[in-house]
Amino acid sequence: MCAGMVYLIIKERAEYAEWNTKRAEIKAIESSLVILEDTVDERKSLMKRILRKDNDDVITLLTLIEELGKEQQLLLSTKSLSETTTSGAYEPLTINLEAEGKYDSVVHMLKLLEQLPYQVTIGKVQIMKNGEADADWKGTYEVKVTKIK
Repeated sequence: MCAGMVYLIIKERAEYAEWNTKRAEIKAIESSLVILEDTVDERKSLMKRILRKDNDDVITLLTLIEELGKEQQLLLSTKSLSETTTSGAYEPLTINLEAEGKYDSVVHMLKLLEQLPYQVTIGKVQIMKNGEADADWKGTYEVKVTKIK
């Protein structure tokens, strides 16, 4: 009889401990759901700054860069476009650009690239005189844009 009571007490304690663990897990999930609800707008805003998987987003970005170059009266060309494979959910899309034109325009293009509506990192930049005339300047830019795999 005593052994039966001890068994029941041990069993109840184990069930109580398991119930407390599940209750803590439920509270953690509820807390996470509240955080998700509270950050919906911020997450949507951040996702707009990351290129999607489809090539349409990349084409839209390249078109935007090309239009910015035209507005600055630059001869702008995309020299290379490459993706670096990573283990995470995101990967950098590296765009190497070359611009030719007036010094002010070449420098301003760099500022415009920094302000693209995406998560952008400017890597290597080189600005050099490309001839004798004022309009003979050349800029090369390495632009890395975050992209969803």
